[in-house]
Amino acid sequence: MSLMSNPPHTLDDVFNDFDELAEERFVDIYSLRPYAELLANHSKKILDEKHTIKTIDKAFEKLQEDILNHNSNLDYYGKMCLTFRTMSDQLNRDNNQPAAIWGLIMSAYFLGATSIASDIITNKLIDTLEKNEAAAKAKNSVYAESRNYFIKCINEKSPENGWKTTSHLASELSGHIVNYERTTLNLKTPEDITTRLMRWAREYPDVALAVSQHVQRKRKGTPKN
Repeated sequence: MSLMSNPPHTLDDVFNDFDELAEERFVDIYSLRPYAELLANHSKKILDEKHTIKTIDKAFEKLQEDILNHNSNLDYYGKMCLTFRTMSDQLNRDNNQPAAIWGLIMSAYFLGATSIASDIITNKLIDTLEKNEAAAKAKNSVYAESRNYFIKCINEKSPENGWKTTSHLASELSGHIVNYERTTLNLKTPEDITTRLMRWAREYPDVALAVSQHVQRKRKGTPKN
């Protein structure tokens, strides 16, 4: 829509152009919550109230206070957009066009605020996801070092006849791996990680191979004649 090529001629035209723009933005921001329905529902809540320049100024002052106190959020901006749009419509019906125009300007201001807030929230979410992904990769890399040390311990600290079971192996080596992670990898590792070492033995082929080479195999009983 180009306002320069097709400028509004009346205040009703301005309302219509604003509503078209708001519809597009609300679909982008609120997805399945259409602007017209939200506006109609919100209008019912404040329909009986009388709004003047004074009440509009008070609402704007409250906004400034909320911004300073970091209380503003996406839903708040959206509701304020609908509130001023409703005020403007009522003031227009009361033939108070200057106040109606001011209300519409304020509604446009909050419509822009919803867009900015939405972008900020989206960008923060993306940043958080990227940071979590990077942290997960870093943690996996650190644990890969720990698993390599676990394999080294399995090979170097195995008893002459091997360990009786995988759980026995994991229990005996838990303290060594905990100490390695705390002192070398700077991890806040709990006192006992036997369960995690047993899981590594199940889930990682290189660990499973080392374990199989140093855990005593159960001998089959001699067949009866």
